[in-house]
Amino acid sequence: MEKTSFSKIKYYRSNYGRIIENFFSLSVLNAVSFIFPLITVPYLARVLGAEKFGIVSFATVVIQYFMIFTSFGFGFSATQQISINQQNKKKVSDIFAAVIFVKLFISVLCAVVLLLLIVFFAKFHNNSMVLIYAFGMVIGDALVPVWLFQGMEKMKFITIVNLVSKLIFTLLIFVFIRSEADFLYVTLLNSFGYLVAGLLSFIIAYRLFKLEMVFPKITEIKKQLIESWPIFVSTFSINIYRNMNVLILGLFTNMTLVGYYSSAEKVIKGMQSFASPLSDALFPYISKRFAKNTEGSNIKVLFRLGSYYFVGLAALSVLFLIFAKPIATVFLGQKFIASIPDIQIMSFVIMFGGMNYLLGIVGLVNMGFKKKFMVFVAITGVISIINLFWLVYYFADKGASASMLISEFVLFVLLSAFILKLKKVNG
Repeated sequence: MEKTSFSKIKYYRSNYGRIIENFFSLSVLNAVSFIFPLITVPYLARVLGAEKFGIVSFATVVIQYFMIFTSFGFGFSATQQISINQQNKKKVSDIFAAVIFVKLFISVLCAVVLLLLIVFFAKFHNNSMVLIYAFGMVIGDALVPVWLFQGMEKMKFITIVNLVSKLIFTLLIFVFIRSEADFLYVTLLNSFGYLVAGLLSFIIAYRLFKLEMVFPKITEIKKQLIESWPIFVSTFSINIYRNMNVLILGLFTNMTLVGYYSSAEKVIKGMQSFASPLSDALFPYISKRFAKNTEGSNIKVLFRLGSYYFVGLAALSVLFLIFAKPIATVFLGQKFIASIPDIQIMSFVIMFGGMNYLLGIVGLVNMGFKKKFMVFVAITGVISIINLFWLVYYFADKGASASMLISEFVLFVLLSAFILKLKKVNG
C-alpha cells in the first residue's frame, strides 16, 4: 500500500513537474515572441513610417503562408505521436527524419512558387528583393523542430535557442536599420535570426535525444502526411482569415493602410502570445490523458479548463478595448493614431482566438475530432473570404479588422455548439 502511494506521488510529481517546466519554458518563449517585437516594432514604426512598415508586413505575410505549407500541421500531429512514443528512440528517429524531409522538400517547392509570383505579378515584382530576403525565414523555420521538443516535453532547450536568435535579430535591427531606405534589410535580418535558430536547434535535437541518423522511409513519410493533413487544412484555413487581411489590403489598397492595420494586428497578436503558453504546455499532457480516458471525462476536463481560460481572456479583451488609444500612442507612436479603431475592433479577437485554440486544437484534435475541426475551420475560412472583400472595399483597414473579429466569433460558435452537443450526448 505504501509502495503504491509512493509510486503515485512520484508519478504525479513527474507529470505535473514536466507540465510546470514546459509551461514556464513556453511562457518564456512566448514572452520572447512578445517582448522583442515590443522593442523592435515601436522602433521600426517610427523609423520606417506607415508605408515602408506596410511593405515589410506584406512581405512577412506572404512568407508566413509558405511557412504554413512547410509546417503542414506537423506542429500538432508529430507532437502527438512523439509524446506517445517518447521512450522509443527508433520510432522518434523515424518520425523526425520523415517530418524534416517533407518540410525541406516543401521549402524547395515554395521557393519556385515565390519566383513565379515575382515574375508574373506586378505587386510581387515591385517588392521582389524584400520577398527574396525574407525567404530565409521559411528554411530556418523548417529546421526548427519545436514539435520534437514539445513532444519530448523538453521545451527549455528550444526556448534558449529562440531567445538567442531573437536577441541577435533585435540587436542587428538597431545597428543596421537607421532610416526608411533600410526597410529592405528588416526581412534579411529576420531570415538570419531564423536560420541561426534552425541550425542550432537541429544540432541540439540530435545530441540531446540521441536520435539515429536514418534515411526517411516512404511508408513513414506517407503516414506523417496522412496524419497531419487534417491539421494542415485546419491551420491553413485559420490563416486564410488571420493573415489574408494583410495580403488583400496590400493587393487592393495601398501599403500605408497595410501599415495601419498590420501594426494594430501585431499589438493584438503580441497579447495573444501571452495567453497561449498554458495551452501549448498542456497539449502533450492532454494527448496522453485523453487517449486513456472516456470521452465524457475528457469533455469535463475541457469545460473546467475553458471556464478559467474564458474569464482571463475576456478581461484582457476589455482592457484593450478601453485603453486602445494609450496602447497605440505608446507602442506605435503618433504616426499610427489611425490604428486605434483597428485595435478596438480586434480587441475581442484575443478572447475568441484563445478559446478557439483551446477548444479546437487542445480539445477536439486530442479527442480524435480532427476532421470535424477541419470542417469548422474551412467553413470559417469561406465566410471570412466572402466578408473580407466587401468589408475591405467599403471600410479599408477597419473592414479587415472587422473581418478578423467576425471570423473568430463564427469559429467560436461552431466549436462551442459541437462541444455542448458532445457533453449532452455523454451526460
